[in-house]
Amino acid sequence: MDFIKKNKILTLMAMIAVLSFALEKVGIIHP
Repeated sequence: MDFIKKNKILTLMAMIAVLSFALEKVGIIHP
């Protein structure tokens, strides 16, 4: 149970990272 919860958090963080990277590529986010 605990492993699945940690896995979900890791997956969520990975998805957010990929999303922000894609948005930067498109040019919506300007660092």
